[in-house]
Amino acid sequence: MTNLQLTGHSGEVLTLSYNQSTRYLASSGMDKSILIWDCKDSYSNILSLKSQTNAVTSLVWSHTDNLVSGSADKTVCIWDI
Repeated sequence: MTNLQLTGHSGEVLTLSYNQSTRYLASSGMDKSILIWDCKDSYSNILSLKSQTNAVTSLVWSHTDNLVSGSADKTVCIWDI
């Protein structure tokens, strides 16, 4: 078994979510950002999203590969990835 460490957040990571094909992993946390990782080819951060003004506490992918995020700032964002 191979271990892989993905680094990029400047604060604690609170939640992770794979899209339906498991190609992309979204991570978010206390640094108010969402990072999208390519988990098939490069295992690297391919996109950084930042709109919410407090910790991003929840993530879920829709069946159409939109990403929905919830934040402690009482907002929900729908991202067209």
